[in-house]
Amino acid sequence: MTKTENSDRVCVLFSGGLESAYLLHQVSDDRAVLPAYVRFGFAWEDTEYEYACDFADAVGAPQPHELLAPVEDVYPDFWGFTREGVPDGSEEDGHYIHGRNLLLFSKAGVLCTREGIREIYHGMQPVLSGFPDERYEFRRSMEASLTLGLDSEIELKTPLEEDTKQEVVRAAVEAGVPLGKTFSCVDPTDGEHCGECKKCKDRHASFVNAGVEDPTQYVVEPPSP
Repeated sequence: MTKTENSDRVCVLFSGGLESAYLLHQVSDDRAVLPAYVRFGFAWEDTEYEYACDFADAVGAPQPHELLAPVEDVYPDFWGFTREGVPDGSEEDGHYIHGRNLLLFSKAGVLCTREGIREIYHGMQPVLSGFPDERYEFRRSMEASLTLGLDSEIELKTPLEEDTKQEVVRAAVEAGVPLGKTFSCVDPTDGEHCGECKKCKDRHASFVNAGVEDPTQYVVEPPSP
């Protein structure tokens, strides 16, 4: 049996990265929030989750609810497990993780139904990535499938979908979001950003392009864009 519907409470898919951190900060200003962190078993997730918990503490949000969705059985040779061939930006689509959003929304949808929550927020920026599971058509069909399959109305909210990364950084700084407590790296070393993976390079570029000092500690300083 599901809990009584709580229309004032929403779920934010929260990885602790720039976009999801800004989204969590903004949404929690006037809504009760359930942050959800989906763990797939990737090598960087222990560090990522620590950052996510620290950020939630810093902004007064609840600790992220961990959802387990192990995928090593379908990605046996994936760089996210082996740490070999980590994307550095030299290949345009090298950082795409097949089906990631499908799994994120499915797992969060079940949690929300159990918790009586109708809205799931995601910080995706499809105009930048072009990933198939960020397309408008996918999101609408996923929304309909969750609603039908769970017999509970689910809405997928993506308020940052038309923003650039630098626009998110600039808005977050203006809103007082502690971006130094966010994390965007797929090959961390001793809890620090590697500075060499595509995620680190994109992160650094977003600060530079926004005209904002990058507060991140990198093992290797990323190149300026």
